[in-house]
This record gives sequence, structure tokens and C-alpha cells, in this order.
Amino acid sequence: MAITESISTYRPMTPTGAVMGRLLASFDGWLFRRRERNELTRTLLKMSDRDLRDLGINRTDFPAIIGGSYRR
Repeated sequence: MAITESISTYRPMTPTGAVMGRLLASFDGWLFRRRERNELTRTLLKMSDRDLRDLGINRTDFPAIIGGSYRR
């Protein structure tokens, strides 16, 4: 299974398996969101101050941008 594949597609069909399937799907979603946040953080940290200024943001905005609550 490749890293980009979702583990939630491999759910067992029994009632207990359905609970485990939902648990795996929830974990899979959390892991995906974490990877996305980490990638965004790395991208922002690589940017120069000039690039950030061109976008109208600064380094103190990073937590809000990563958390999804940033508003201009």
C-alpha cells in the first residue's frame, strides 16, 4: 500500500470490524491533516521575508495560517 492510499478503504464488514474501520478512517484523516500542516509549515519556513511581504503576511501569522484561522 502506497503512502498516499487511504487505509480507510480496507474496512472489515463485521460489526466489530465496522467500529475498527471508523477508528482507522478517523486516524487516517488525522494523519492526512497532520501531513498537510507539516508540509505547509515547511513551505512557509522556506520563504524569504521579501516573499512573505509580497503575500502580505509575516512570520507571526504562521500559527493562524497553519491552523486555518488566518483572516486579512
